[in-house]
Amino acid sequence: MSTAAEPQNAQDVALANALVERITTDLAMICDRAFVVESVSAERATAKTPAVGGVHISFKLEVRSDGKGYAGALMVPLPEALALASWLMMLPDETVAKNRELAELDRTLKDALIEIGNLIAGAADAVVRDRSGGRLSACAKGCQGVRAGQNPAFEYTSGEPLLVVRAKGRLHDFPAFELVLQAPAHALVAPA
Repeated sequence: MSTAAEPQNAQDVALANALVERITTDLAMICDRAFVVESVSAERATAKTPAVGGVHISFKLEVRSDGKGYAGALMVPLPEALALASWLMMLPDETVAKNRELAELDRTLKDALIEIGNLIAGAADAVVRDRSGGRLSACAKGCQGVRAGQNPAFEYTSGEPLLVVRAKGRLHDFPAFELVLQAPAHALVAPA
């Protein structure tokens, strides 16, 4: 499915940079590994963006505005999500490298992924609260696997403008990968 997109605007790009910087900085600090962001872009789209290139973990988020919740997600390739979860459990790098290849996850890794989702939501919450003067907040709503070509499962009305943030990053000494954050645009941009 093609996604109709509008060019980036300065407010979206600033928000995208702030979100990606805070999320990756917090994850790097918790995992005690470098998380380098090589590029960030933002666009408005009218359809969800599917996972590309393999299985991803969709860390579900909810942005709250005026008592209403708006769903979104941050998609991270499975190997990188497993590395983050493994480092959170303080596993050695050799075990982390092996865990990156797993297809079946045990309860401990699943719990660690949920905690990574909580950290991501905490970082997003700090950014949206700060940028909105406290009118917006964010929280975690769990995580799930998403196969290549599939959309993340979060409530969405077709045609509603989505802010799609793409960040190319590098975690520790692993190959570069893409993070994709998407949420209803009006939920992320508080009125002045």
